[in-house]
Amino acid sequence: MFDCHRHLTSSPAREDALYCSYKKNEWNQSAPFFSLGYLALEETIDIHSLLCDMEEKIASNPQVSIGEVGIDRRIPHMDVQIKIFQEILHLAVQYQRTLTLHVVRETGGAIDLLKNQKQLPPLVIWHGFTGSIETAKELRKLGVEISLRPQVTRTKLVHHLEELNQLGFILETDWSGENDNGYEEVLNNHVKTMRELSNNEYIEEKCDDIRSILKDLQTNR
Repeated sequence: MFDCHRHLTSSPAREDALYCSYKKNEWNQSAPFFSLGYLALEETIDIHSLLCDMEEKIASNPQVSIGEVGIDRRIPHMDVQIKIFQEILHLAVQYQRTLTLHVVRETGGAIDLLKNQKQLPPLVIWHGFTGSIETAKELRKLGVEISLRPQVTRTKLVHHLEELNQLGFILETDWSGENDNGYEEVLNNHVKTMRELSNNEYIEEKCDDIRSILKDLQTNR
């Protein structure tokens, strides 16, 4: 099954996963499906330089996607986060790249930013979704893919997976760490659990469809 969101480790990159980053010092890494991302963790950020560097990387490499990016209430300077998010969203539209979103405790604000766009990127993935069914419906109307990681079983959303199944969702491990020891077990357990809880026998096919979309976007650039 295609893992719709994970991170690079010291183990060789796989062809069945979308590898996301969130720090600038990770941008020189590579994988068959790799995303350049940035979360505003630093207090002092040269936004212009950051965006120029990201655009240069994107323009020179038609294979890369964008993500994870977004807004996180746990991180200070919300105004800077929003500015960066808006500008990177524009880059994703301009260069027609997949965009993976990281949103924590700022769901309404993030959705408003998406709604205010005249056009969205060709594929938008909401990483680690734990919101309500009402929010899920709103996102799906926008064409956003809802991605669930293993920790979803510890949230209220776990009681509504059959209803969410009617809207459609994809799976991710959000795997990170030193290497991939234990990765396969986590992935397989996640698939098994979500299949049982949502009564969906086709979850893996939906995730593999994401890989096909990513591949098509790479090929047509």
